[in-house]
Amino acid sequence: MADLTIHDFPDDAFATLVARAARSGRTVNEEVLAILARLADEPRLEGEGEKPAACDPDAAAEHLRELVRQANGGLEPGDSVDQFLADRRVEAALEELDVSKQVAEHLRWRASA
Repeated sequence: MADLTIHDFPDDAFATLVARAARSGRTVNEEVLAILARLADEPRLEGEGEKPAACDPDAAAEHLRELVRQANGGLEPGDSVDQFLADRRVEAALEELDVSKQVAEHLRWRASA
């Protein structure tokens, strides 16, 4: 089995890793192996790992936007938030309607008693 040495690992990242390992009941080494194994098995997004031209900030921004679109199922981040808010508004309206029906039913019951 191969060994891996990581140089200049940031102290705050290591502290986070130690806490994460403790929460999962593993040693730091076991936690790192689990994280790396999971990442190695994950399917890559289309275009992941490809670097846009370093001298072209517009190309880099478009590359980043495309990765975000892929991660969001084709939606722009703003579209995702707008859709989420629209869904929550519909849910709130339905809940309000349900509560109104329950109140009306209760008032009819009290009036008949």
